[in-house]
Amino acid sequence: MAMVIKQGDQYNLPVGLLLDGEELNESTIYAIEAVEFYLGDHLMEYKSDGTGDVVFEGQDFLLPLTQQMTFALRAAPVPLYIRVKDLSGDVIGLDKVMVQVDETRSRREL
Repeated sequence: MAMVIKQGDQYNLPVGLLLDGEELNESTIYAIEAVEFYLGDHLMEYKSDGTGDVVFEGQDFLLPLTQQMTFALRAAPVPLYIRVKDLSGDVIGLDKVMVQVDETRSRREL
């Protein structure tokens, strides 16, 4: 999946995950306790108890990008590192996903 964002973007970035070859969805998310997303220097987390800043909707985790966060990313491919903790306590690091960050001309927050 090719993901492209622009410096200064602010929205929820949808990220779908395959775990054991199966796409997570509303009926399989129950087996996940937590998911850690690391983009640049920014840590975002899904927690099954609802205390994380990432939410799960449909088949996607929605990562809350802010203008401040995306302005801080360099204009280049930036890795998104993901680790999943299941209810048994196993923690699995997934293959990193590259997010293309495109440069913006304006550096002003709207």
